[in-house]
Amino acid sequence: MNRPMTWTFSERNFLPFLKSASILLLGTGIGILANIYSPTYVAIGTALFTLLCMSLYVLSSRGWATEEHPVMLEKQKNPLLFYLFYLAFFLSITIPKSGRTFANIPITTANIVILCALVFWALRLAFSQETLFSLPLAKPLLVFMLYGCFALMVGLAHENPTKIVILDFVAFIGFIPVYFLVCSVLRKPSQITKIVWTVVIALILVCAYGMLQKRFGPERIAIPGITEQYDLILYAHFGGRWNIIAGGGQKLYSTFQNGNIFGHHLATFLPFIGGFFLGIRSTRKKTVLFGIFLFCCYILILTYSRGALAGTICGFMTLALISKKIRLKAFIAIVAAFFLLLGLLWYYADQPGMERYDVRKVSEDPNSFSAGRLERAQEVLKGFANLPMIDKIFGLGWGGELISPKYWRFLYVDNLYLTFLFKLGIVGTLIFITILTQLLLKLLHYCRSTTDPVIHGLLYGSIAGLVAAMVHNLADALWLFPPLAANFWFLAGISICIGMIAARQESAQQKAETPPFDRLRTPQKTRIRRMR
Repeated sequence: MNRPMTWTFSERNFLPFLKSASILLLGTGIGILANIYSPTYVAIGTALFTLLCMSLYVLSSRGWATEEHPVMLEKQKNPLLFYLFYLAFFLSITIPKSGRTFANIPITTANIVILCALVFWALRLAFSQETLFSLPLAKPLLVFMLYGCFALMVGLAHENPTKIVILDFVAFIGFIPVYFLVCSVLRKPSQITKIVWTVVIALILVCAYGMLQKRFGPERIAIPGITEQYDLILYAHFGGRWNIIAGGGQKLYSTFQNGNIFGHHLATFLPFIGGFFLGIRSTRKKTVLFGIFLFCCYILILTYSRGALAGTICGFMTLALISKKIRLKAFIAIVAAFFLLLGLLWYYADQPGMERYDVRKVSEDPNSFSAGRLERAQEVLKGFANLPMIDKIFGLGWGGELISPKYWRFLYVDNLYLTFLFKLGIVGTLIFITILTQLLLKLLHYCRSTTDPVIHGLLYGSIAGLVAAMVHNLADALWLFPPLAANFWFLAGISICIGMIAARQESAQQKAETPPFDRLRTPQKTRIRRMR
C-alpha cells in the first residue's frame, strides 16, 4: 500500500515559495525580454523561461495530493495557474501594446503571458480527468473553433496571402481558449473579488495615463517597451494621421493603439463597473466608485469614438432594462438622461472639437456622420451577393478579399459581423451569432437563479458590458486588435464563472436550509410507491 508522503515545516513553506518565485521569474523575464530588439531572442528566451517555470510548478505541486490533507489539496489547487491568468488579464487590460513588432506582427507582453497561461492550462488538462465539455457553452465554442480551422484551410485553398490568413485566424479564433482558461481557474468568490478590483484599478491607470497624454503629449510620457509601441502595427500607412480629428485636435488613446480601440475598452468595462456599483451597499465605496465612473466617462468622450459612446449608451440601457435594482423609475431617468445628452450634443455641436459628435448629421448626411461606414457596408453586401453560392455559404476563408461592384477591395470592413460574413460565410456567421445569443441567455439564467444583490449587479454589468462591445463592433472590426478579442473572452469567462459560483452557493444554501427529516422522507416515499 502506498503511504502518504509527509512534509516537514520547512518543506511546506518552501513549496509555496517556489510557486511565487515561478510567477515573479516569468513576469520579470518577459518584461526584460520585451525590451530586447531582436524578436528571435524574445521567442527563445520566453520559451526557456516558460520551461523553467513549468519545472518549478511541477516541483511545487508534487506531494500535495495526499490523503492526509484533503482540505489543503482544495486550498492549494493550481494557484500558479490562477495567478498567471491574473497577471495576463491585468496586462491585457492595462498595457496591452507593450513590446515589439516582428514583420508588422506585435509580440506584446500581454500576449506572451496569455500564451504561457494557456500552455499551463493545456498541460493541466492533459494530465487530469477534467473535460471541456462540462463547461457552459463549450460545445458551440468548440464547433466555432473547428469551423475557424476549416476557414483556415479555405483561405489557403483560395491562395489568400499566408500572412493575412494566419493573422486573421489568430485574431478571431486564437483567443477563444482564454474563455476555457478562465472557466477552469476561477472557482472561488475571493478570486472574483480580486478580478473586479483589478478592473477598477486598470481603469484608473489607463484613464490617468490618458490624462497625462492630453496634458503633456504622448511623446513626452511614453515609456519604451511599456506604453510606447515600436512602429504602428495597423495604421502605419496613414502617416500618423489616424488619431487627428477636425480642428487639429488629437484623440485620447492612453496605452492603446488609437482612440477607437481605447473607447471600446472603456465601453466594455464601464457597464461592468456600473453593475458592480449597483450591487455594493457601502456608501463610501459607492461614492468613490461613482467618482471613478464619472472620470472614466469623461475620458471616453475625449477618445472621440462615436461607436464606443453609442455602445456604452446601449450597454447602460441594457443594464437599466434587466436590472431588478434599477426598476422603472431609474430606467425612465436613464432614458431622460440619454435624450438630454443628445440635446446637449445637438446644441454644442458647433463648438471646437465637437464636430465628431454633431448628431445633426445623422438626419442630414448619415453616411458622412458614420465616416463612410454605411456606404462601405452597402458595398460589402452587394459584393457578397455577387459571390458564388458555395462562397456565400462557407465564405472566402481567412485572408479573403471581397471585391464590390464598384471594384472596392475589402480585406476587412468597419463591421465585425459583415467581416465574418464574407470570410466565414453564412454558416460561420450564424454559428457566431448563436454563441453570442447563448452566452447572454446563459447569463440571464444565472441572474434568475440567485438572490445575492452583489452577484446580481456583477452579472447585470457583465451582460451590459458584452452588449456594449457587440454594439460597438457594428461600427468596427475591433477584434483585429488582439487584446480586444482577448478581453471579450476574458469578460465572457469571468461572467460565466460568477454565475457558476453563485449557482453553486445557492444550491448549497438551499440544501443546508432543508430539514434533515425532509431530505430523508422523499426517498422513503419513493420506495413505498414502487412497492405498491
